Amino acid sequence: MKNLALIVVDMQNDFLVNNSKIATNAPKVIANIKELVGLCKKKRHQICYSKDEHVSLDDKEFERFPPHCMVGTEGANIIDQLLPLHGPAFKKNTYSSFWNTGLHEFLQSKNIDTLLITGVQTHLCILSTVLNALFYGYNIYVVADCVTSTTHFRKKTALKWMNRYAAQIINQQEAKKLL
Repeated sequence: MKNLALIVVDMQNDFLVNNSKIATNAPKVIANIKELVGLCKKKRHQICYSKDEHVSLDDKEFERFPPHCMVGTEGANIIDQLLPLHGPAFKKNTYSSFWNTGLHEFLQSKNIDTLLITGVQTHLCILSTVLNALFYGYNIYVVADCVTSTTHFRKKTALKWMNRYAAQIINQQEAKKLL
């Protein structure tokens, strides 16, 4: 597939390093994503990252969750294991990587029609990103062993819902065959 992009959602210190309760099986997920990034780079597929960033403690999201990924903090940075970045990072302050970020416009400018989606939180940010991608008409693959959630149950439930209504759920080996 020549019109494919890898989307790496919110692989940041506050989700994976500073609060280990946020991501189950994080070391394996990180390794799997890093491998996919390397393959996409080698095969010249577009790679895009999203970064959750908040500028104020008055952010509405902090009514539901503790403050996280504050602009200018180490917690807002992409984890060291995925550096250097091999594509643009789109800043967001809500769950979806598409909402008011410019990601869709960027992907359109590159004639991308197919997405491999990876990252954290399967039941929030991955799900929201997938729904927006669906509304924009992309072919969507969620790489199950490249996403994580606070609990296995939340991940499993979100993947089951997305598989039924919005995306194809594949594993990393299947993703490699698409590249």
